Amino acid sequence: MRNLRFHRMVIGLVLLLTIDMGSAAAGRNRFHRRRCFLPGPYYEAAQTPVAGPAASPASPGARPVVPRMPLAAETPSGQLPFVADKPEPRSTTYTVLLPNGETASCGPRGDDQGDQDLNFLKNRVDQPGMWIQVDFDAVLNQAYPEAVGKHDRANWSENDMAAVKRYEGLPISIECYIAWANDEGKESCNCHIDDQAMFDIHIWLTKEPATIEGSKAPDRRRAVVAEVTPRLKPDHPQWTQNTLRRLAKEGKKVRVSGWLLLDQEHPEQLKATATHSQTRGTLWEIHPIIEIEVWDNDQWVPLDNLQVMAGPIADRKAA
Repeated sequence: MRNLRFHRMVIGLVLLLTIDMGSAAAGRNRFHRRRCFLPGPYYEAAQTPVAGPAASPASPGARPVVPRMPLAAETPSGQLPFVADKPEPRSTTYTVLLPNGETASCGPRGDDQGDQDLNFLKNRVDQPGMWIQVDFDAVLNQAYPEAVGKHDRANWSENDMAAVKRYEGLPISIECYIAWANDEGKESCNCHIDDQAMFDIHIWLTKEPATIEGSKAPDRRRAVVAEVTPRLKPDHPQWTQNTLRRLAKEGKKVRVSGWLLLDQEHPEQLKATATHSQTRGTLWEIHPIIEIEVWDNDQWVPLDNLQVMAGPIADRKAA
């Protein structure tokens, strides 16, 4: 009987502590929404079902460190693993304060001028319980059905959809180098809102350091594209075009973690033409990026915590 009373006492204390922690967390989230409204973006309530148990919704402010696991022994080196139960994507409606004092909002599926099923995946904000460490070449060389290029997902065949979904949505982490970075412009996934806070940052990742001459974008024929999205930029003030280009010029090794996505909208970037060079090696992307770390002093340091020396970096539009 004495043991039973003791156990009940312990359970009661745990419940009280849990409630207090939840209330404190809610207070921090409310404060962050108020604080972020003034300079620009903030989060609103999620508009999609709650993610599965393997993922947690990303929230403004500090994020917990997500551990990494190596590939399972049965997965050959240089290949992506098959994971049957991948986390369910989660996104938000996002609002930005424009320079004229008005606000503009963009839902999880963007606008109707693009593939809204693709937009939803680009706009996810959840983070996994575990990153899967994969080889750079596993992403670069992963096959996909070429027939999906430039076609909305609603019009894909069942076989093509199954082939893509076998790997899409993997929470992956790769070690690589930044070759180039570029602030983009208006896009369907961001509701074509003409404000820099609503522009993605495109990053080209390569297996080896890129050779950069002046302000010209380097060779990206063997690059994997990764993207920083508006919904996540407020949490990472160091994730800017200038900072990322500086890491590229310095040849710093990085570890980029995020959600594997097939962006079927850009097959034209896989081939050189008389007027444009090839600017990617695959339609597979890390989109969105959730974590960026830099190898510094024999350890991985979050880019947010790294002191990057200031200095002029050309803001030239990528070729």
